[in-house]
Amino acid sequence: MGNINNGILELVKGKKLNLSEVSKKYDKKKLELGNILGDDGIWSSVLSEYGIPSSDVMTALNGETKTNAPQKLIKISDIGKNQTHSGFTLVGKFIAAIIGTDKTIQKSDGTVTKKMTFGIYDGTGGFLNMDVWGENVDKIMKAKPDDVLRITNIRLKAKDTGGYYINSSTIYDSEISLNLDEDVEAMKSVVLNYSNISDLANMSGNVVIKGVVINEVEYKQTVTKDNKTAIVTSFNVADNTGNARVSAWKNIEKKGLLKGATVKIFGNINKYTDSTGNPRVSLKINYFSDVIICGEKERIDYKDVKCNNYEEHIVRLDDLYDLTRTFDADKPLFVKTGGVVMEMNVDIVKKKDGATIHLNKMVIFSGNTYLPCNLWGDDKKHLREDLKNGNVIEIKGFVKVRENEISINVNRSSDIVVIS
Repeated sequence: MGNINNGILELVKGKKLNLSEVSKKYDKKKLELGNILGDDGIWSSVLSEYGIPSSDVMTALNGETKTNAPQKLIKISDIGKNQTHSGFTLVGKFIAAIIGTDKTIQKSDGTVTKKMTFGIYDGTGGFLNMDVWGENVDKIMKAKPDDVLRITNIRLKAKDTGGYYINSSTIYDSEISLNLDEDVEAMKSVVLNYSNISDLANMSGNVVIKGVVINEVEYKQTVTKDNKTAIVTSFNVADNTGNARVSAWKNIEKKGLLKGATVKIFGNINKYTDSTGNPRVSLKINYFSDVIICGEKERIDYKDVKCNNYEEHIVRLDDLYDLTRTFDADKPLFVKTGGVVMEMNVDIVKKKDGATIHLNKMVIFSGNTYLPCNLWGDDKKHLREDLKNGNVIEIKGFVKVRENEISINVNRSSDIVVIS
């Protein structure tokens, strides 16, 4: 190792420790933990094995203890990518605790400690993920959504993706306080900065959006990469700029999470290409993020949100063919129309990738026009088998033209509304 800090050198000599042995342990710890810890953390970890408290280490390094050092308040909006910050205080509102006391980590010295991950926001931009260790886990377990936390002496490391992580540990003498009067008052007027759904394609990392659930919430069992069974919760959420798919890889089966509910979503942007080669964007909810169901005061009216990301053309069936002749063939044509259900036939078809999907082939008519409609779903319960011949319906979907024959593809059961 290089030159040892004079304060550490004096501390080691004063405790009559073997300098060579201590140096080797420092080198080993730095190799293991240097990507997440600075010298203060590494020396605290090494010297704790000799019964030396971290406050003595901080005094040796800085001439004063970390806990007594003045703490600069850092805001989430001040955090830049690829930056590391140490010795700061963060005040913010609690989102959700993810991993409870059943999550334990074995440290390099063989001891076992608790670990938890949770989210926090301060109203200045996005939210942060935070790892908390040891006794501080017990404090976080008592927190409820929107409780105000003060975390002192944190070490923060920012990631390229915009997903920021804070490491808070007893190694750094971190203190977590809950709902201090002055902090509650200071955070009283904090307003979340919501992102527009239409802007997600040009963003990355963690975002907060507010919108309306526009379809039935789906719960699907799957198997994770480590061969564990998990329930994936999926639904679409919309604001007045567009809509996005939300997938939650955690149990968020909550009372009130229904079609029409207004929700706040703390999630991570996921960009991908669909089976047709088109770029798509969705939101993932995982360990550190959550869905919060809004009360009546924050409710958004369903009619005020944009349930699809395409221009919607309202047209009668009799006029649909003429519309397709004047519409740009390179653009998707999304229409809202209506008719009477004449025929339904549920079948299972195989996709190009070999997977199967359910299909409800319907025929509706109005005036002199008969129109095939294809409703797709992962399972039969989403195929609107509750419909009956003779039902008058409103239907939304994408128009498909092949050899002068027109049909409508409907992707969500919520895009069919029974009028009578």
